Amino acid sequence: MRKRQGFTFVEILIGMVILSILMFVVYQVFHLLFGSRSRHSLVALTRRSFIQKDVKVGLRRLIYRLREGIQVLEPFPGLGGEELVFRDVTNQKIRIRREDSENRLISEKDEAGNWVREDQPTMVTVGTGSLPASLPVKMENCSSLHFTVLSPECVSIRVGLLQEIERGSFMTIVKLRNSSLAY
Repeated sequence: MRKRQGFTFVEILIGMVILSILMFVVYQVFHLLFGSRSRHSLVALTRRSFIQKDVKVGLRRLIYRLREGIQVLEPFPGLGGEELVFRDVTNQKIRIRREDSENRLISEKDEAGNWVREDQPTMVTVGTGSLPASLPVKMENCSSLHFTVLSPECVSIRVGLLQEIERGSFMTIVKLRNSSLAY
């Protein structure tokens, strides 16, 4: 019997078929994990995680901002609307609404009859220093917003959230913590 010095043509073909199958499987797994179109890709999951984190911070700021209020001015109790006007602890009129062009939730304060977007915290003088009384409300990816005023001290909020292909919503009821200061 002779000793063989290489591979036969059939062995090479079988090896190439096995290698191509393995490469196809690796490509599919890689595409699933890192493709931008896949719902379950790492990129999409990371992006969705950041969006959810921003929404959580925005909702927290919205709820804190409302709890600093003393009285809801518009809409009247029993009615609802796309924006909410209330007085805060500093007795300033504050409006919370959705900015349609930017798909974001914002807060504005009334300065001499004009609504000015809040960009900095409202500061309150305490003794010899000052402390932030409230933070401006900012929330990205807001597709819809509806307030229902249950009483001058209690508001129901429904926020629609937009996340790439998915839509979600959040609903809560907030009681103005400082409402006893209005009387």
